[in-house]
Amino acid sequence: MIHADLHGRANLTILPQLARGLIDLGDAARRGSLDLPYPPSIQRVLDRIVLACLREGRTPPSSVPELIAWCTAPLGARWPSSALPGFLSAEVTLLDLRRRLPTRSCAELAAYGSGNSAEQSVVRKLDEFAQAASTPALFTQCRDFLIDRVAVTNDDTRGTSWKPQIWKLVQDLYRPPVSAYAHGGLTTCPTCGLLATVEHGRIAWCEGEICERGPTPGPDYKKGKVRVLDFPLRLFLSLPGRTERAVMRRLAERGVTGTLLPGELGAYQLSEPVLGRSNVQVFDRVEPLLLAAQLSGRSDLLAVIPDHLARARPALLKSVRDALPPELDVVVTTQTAASEGAPQHA
Repeated sequence: MIHADLHGRANLTILPQLARGLIDLGDAARRGSLDLPYPPSIQRVLDRIVLACLREGRTPPSSVPELIAWCTAPLGARWPSSALPGFLSAEVTLLDLRRRLPTRSCAELAAYGSGNSAEQSVVRKLDEFAQAASTPALFTQCRDFLIDRVAVTNDDTRGTSWKPQIWKLVQDLYRPPVSAYAHGGLTTCPTCGLLATVEHGRIAWCEGEICERGPTPGPDYKKGKVRVLDFPLRLFLSLPGRTERAVMRRLAERGVTGTLLPGELGAYQLSEPVLGRSNVQVFDRVEPLLLAAQLSGRSDLLAVIPDHLARARPALLKSVRDALPPELDVVVTTQTAASEGAPQHA
């Protein structure tokens, strides 16, 4: 069983560095600068993987493009054993095979092992907004804007409900979509709200990965007329944000209010303990042991798994709980259980 030392072990493995390098590579592709030299982060990790392969007598990748091809295959296929962290299954892939885009597992892996992780970059951005906003209410509006709008079109900015003050603060976080989305039309997934591609009028793929495929009622984003929120913000703020607001609304209806904690990613201090805990945070993550590693450093926390994720991955909740040290002061539960949990008066 893997317990609280998992976070430390993540710092010692190659794959978290590779995951961050793949996200950097995606940023370079978006800027149209995917050319030699490659981003230093991906070049450094290639050197480390080559060395690990040579030490084990394996044939290493000969270039960054070959390394990227490795990342579209399951981890158990070619990787040297010293590079495998032991807390991801052999079936996990880091890049989507067809689109060469980071998977959710890749992004969650990139959130570990460094102060410059993908998740920490989101926390820093939110802290910057909190300082730049003239009032707490304006910060909340900016945060809600990022949760609600993973894509912004030219038509949006001309709408009567558009708020230029908010857009001025957040616009630098939106970029043209990468060319990988050229496989079909681009839209937002009606289930998870993240970016999705459309083929023959149906959702062919979405960043949420676990959503059911079906006809798309969403918008059709035209090339050159849409900007999308940065990938880490989409995954670590927008994705859990919708569930977070639903949980907080339900608790407010039952007389429990929450104060957003600074320096955290969607963590709230509750006016009254719920299920015995004074803080609550939603985690929409697909890798249970990576989530357990993050929770191992927390205390007095109600960690909430969205209902849709618990249904799609029935074993996830138990896997997270089993991986946590038994003495840890964290309760892991579902969205429904947290929303309906009886407040425990202090």
